[in-house]
Amino acid sequence: GLHDRTLVDDEALKALPAVMGVVEDDTYQIVLGPGTVARVTPEFEQLVEEGREAAPAPGPGGPAAVSSDDLAAQGAAIKAQQKAKNATPFKLFLRKIANIFVPLIP
Repeated sequence: GLHDRTLVDDEALKALPAVMGVVEDDTYQIVLGPGTVARVTPEFEQLVEEGREAAPAPGPGGPAAVSSDDLAAQGAAIKAQQKAKNATPFKLFLRKIANIFVPLIP
């Protein structure tokens, strides 16, 4: 997802001729016009790579300092969030129906 939403200028993006709109949900998506993706992708990948090269190396307080226990706890928290997000009444109903028919499949 987008880490810092304040860095995005929606109006400037929407003013670009190839941008049809933006969608903000769990992710931030820029909707491009037909045929635009093939032209934009190589340039976007180049910008991402330049951003990686300019990023500072991890220091003592960076990612290298995270213990495996901390990572396991973060992973468990993310898994619990996803499980809670997917526990809608309709999905639970479908899961119960599917569990009835799964044993019948040879």
